[in-house]
Amino acid sequence: MDLLDQLHAQFGRVGSAVPVSDRGGTQVWRVDTAGGVVAVKLDTDGGRAAAELAVLRMLAWPALAGWGESEGRAWLATRWVAGQTTTDVWSAVRQSTSHHPQVRRRTLLATLDLCEAVARLHRAGWLHGDLRPEHCLHARGGVRLIGLSHAVGPAADTPYRSSGEPGADGAEDLDLVAPELCAAALRGEPARPSPASEVYALAAMIRKCWTGASPLDYDGAEPAAERRRRLIADGLPLRAVPDRCAWPALDARLATALRHDPDARPRVAQLARMIGSL
Repeated sequence: MDLLDQLHAQFGRVGSAVPVSDRGGTQVWRVDTAGGVVAVKLDTDGGRAAAELAVLRMLAWPALAGWGESEGRAWLATRWVAGQTTTDVWSAVRQSTSHHPQVRRRTLLATLDLCEAVARLHRAGWLHGDLRPEHCLHARGGVRLIGLSHAVGPAADTPYRSSGEPGADGAEDLDLVAPELCAAALRGEPARPSPASEVYALAAMIRKCWTGASPLDYDGAEPAAERRRRLIADGLPLRAVPDRCAWPALDARLATALRHDPDARPRVAQLARMIGSL
């Protein structure tokens, strides 16, 4: 049975199907069905959809709506959520279109929702493993985390992909990867995430969405992936925040989670409290 037939069997009449992304060995489609709008993720190479499906089933993820296999490739469907990415949430502050305290406060509250979503996953014994702006959807009712193919949990059979750093599909993606994971990859070891590497990724993502640039200072260069990986592993200073969106108090709080030493970083719940005190 092909994918369309399986979708029809599980959700009823299938209407329009709009491509959303084609990246990292998976395609994502927005599909209208009689049972509601769903996001369908299909493996094209590497098994990420199969890994994510296994994670979602172990987590009893409420948004998981269906799954199957088509022509030897796994697919899964989750309930579609209309929301903004973290990049979108920070746009007004990043572009300095408004320095109004209410705009900044609204952005901080959305960021706190994100921190709480990640902390909730941690309390359940799981790490997301691939935090990036497009995997964090700010919607009515809170933040939904998606893209869990790299998630690591307490079970021995966690379907973890150990080939390289989580999320490192391109050189710029490495800006969100903690130094110790870059170092592990350089040694040819599995880059297994930890609570410390996850808070680093979260802080790096927030800073990048806020400033519109890498959180790290490459001294004017934009190195290719291998060179960037080595520089991150060795340690880099933080890039100065542009004057247009300066926010020293926030910068200081995020800097604690971007320390090179993983033992010196706060946990996600601690970072949330620090940001919430602004």
